[in-house]
Amino acid sequence: MKDLSQVLSQKEVDIERVRKEIKALHSVIPLLAENADWIENGLTPPLSVSQSRLPPRSPQKVSL
Repeated sequence: MKDLSQVLSQKEVDIERVRKEIKALHSVIPLLAENADWIENGLTPPLSVSQSRLPPRSPQKVSL
């Protein structure tokens, strides 16, 4: 049987690691959302957005 204090300590370490990962994801979400908005609307991204980070766009039909 495992020592309960050791198990608790490991769980606390795991929780802190997950908190750091969530914080990192929260900082990336705006960047991903910005790229997705440009791609979804078929617009050319501003110069600040690297073209290498964006997937190739497929031609879109324009309906009038």
